[in-house]
Amino acid sequence: MISLKYDWERAYVDAILETEDSKLPALIAAAQSTILARVDQLNMDHCGTPEERSYLATALAGLHTLKRERLAKRNGE
Repeated sequence: MISLKYDWERAYVDAILETEDSKLPALIAAAQSTILARVDQLNMDHCGTPEERSYLATALAGLHTLKRERLAKRNGE
């Protein structure tokens, strides 16, 4: 079992661990939405830690890579 530190990580892990490419677009969109909502919350409240902000940036980059590599391959690009 994966130990998660932040609430938004569940959506990210769901997308990263998905093996069916047909499910990826929805999971990636959900993860991006969840992560960006957390970034907005941190920006408005000026809360959070540098560690979480770094994890958020890394997660967004990971989703971008997943989208580019797995979905582009699926679409024949």
